[in-house]
Amino acid sequence: MEHNIYWQMYCDIWKYHQKYINNLQDSNEFWDSLVSEGKALSRKYNQNRFIVALVVNEIHEIENVHKEQQKKGKN
Repeated sequence: MEHNIYWQMYCDIWKYHQKYINNLQDSNEFWDSLVSEGKALSRKYNQNRFIVALVVNEIHEIENVHKEQQKKGKN
């Protein structure tokens, strides 16, 4: 695998992170979109284990941030 593919994955995961972390919502549409786009991102790189791990970690992080905001009454 070419090394620049990692740069592309990092750029894509950063865009994914920004899109969802800055727009947390408590709706099925939000969570469906998060998962659907994560799956599409994984497919883009042929289910490469590195991108799959990044996507899974992003989803967990977004869930954790959302839970923290709910605890603080911000959502």
